[in-house]
Amino acid sequence: MILSGSYAHDGWWPDVEASFSSINADMFKDSEIVKQYDSLGNDPAHFPEFVKKVMHIDLKPYDWSKEVKNIKAPLFMAIGDADGIRYEHAVALFKAMGGGKMGDIHGLPKSRLAILPGTTHIGMMYRMDWIVPMIEEFLEADLNAAPPTF
Repeated sequence: MILSGSYAHDGWWPDVEASFSSINADMFKDSEIVKQYDSLGNDPAHFPEFVKKVMHIDLKPYDWSKEVKNIKAPLFMAIGDADGIRYEHAVALFKAMGGGKMGDIHGLPKSRLAILPGTTHIGMMYRMDWIVPMIEEFLEADLNAAPPTF
């Protein structure tokens, strides 16, 4: 499962990537992210360190394209239509995992891509009522289903 994730630093929109160095814990004050962090028994005093660790990975160029595209298991990837992840980035992985073909002719791909309407990167956490059923269907799907007949 990949939710609003990037496998290479250029998977982010350029303005988003440029903003990473300015992101700090104060920006999340009173947010759902802080509430979730606190609810899991974490020490609130360590939240600034947590943000630094999370952001650290995006401050240096990275590219896991080769490794990710060699994953043999089917992937479920979801991004928002107003996400920080470029659509092309998500589509490239989907195609590498067998997607991008007419399902009525070739059958459904084993991997899935969802682009959620009206959804931002942070807003993805508010779409669990949409995402969870999609993930459940993906996990229960017949990966060898034949294309439908007309």
